[in-house]
Amino acid sequence: MEFSEELFMIPFAKNEKLYAKAYHPFAGNFECGFSEPETKIAIQQREKEGSWVSPPDHSYVLDVKVEELADSQWISLEGILDVEMLSSRRRLTVFLSLTSSHVDWFTVQLRVHLADGEYQDINVGSFKPSENNGLTRVTLSEILEPLAEVLADNPTSARVMLLAPKIQGLEFSVSMFNIFATDAHSSGKQ
Repeated sequence: MEFSEELFMIPFAKNEKLYAKAYHPFAGNFECGFSEPETKIAIQQREKEGSWVSPPDHSYVLDVKVEELADSQWISLEGILDVEMLSSRRRLTVFLSLTSSHVDWFTVQLRVHLADGEYQDINVGSFKPSENNGLTRVTLSEILEPLAEVLADNPTSARVMLLAPKIQGLEFSVSMFNIFATDAHSSGKQ
């Protein structure tokens, strides 16, 4: 739960639109990623209401709107993880609840960085949201064994990235973005 509490439990942009700067935190360890400085992404919190599926202590929903795509090669919502929670013997599980104005592929990736600037990604999964701004709930999971070499090389940081489709005017709202790392051969939380 600690991973996402800055988005859903602590007010930072309640009823106020903020413009994300690429790779500058806007809520705790969360930031938006994009490649072009002309890209304009608005973020805003609003109080959770109705039938959102998220933990009961989540008071807010995060709204994201791509107001100007420019020629950005990607659009992402990213959260920095504690690299100590990762090992090649673990499974990373991501729980997401969101709505989207467009039915196109979203992808979740884990990126692990090394001291020399190199990094390695692993795809956790992809999904298409429901039509007509319908609520989509997904659980994506991936064993981290393919990252054994990079995880053994003392990684400096890690992040989970929700890669959104590159669509001008895309709007999506997230009510849950939780991460768990468990033993790859058990179902118990760790």
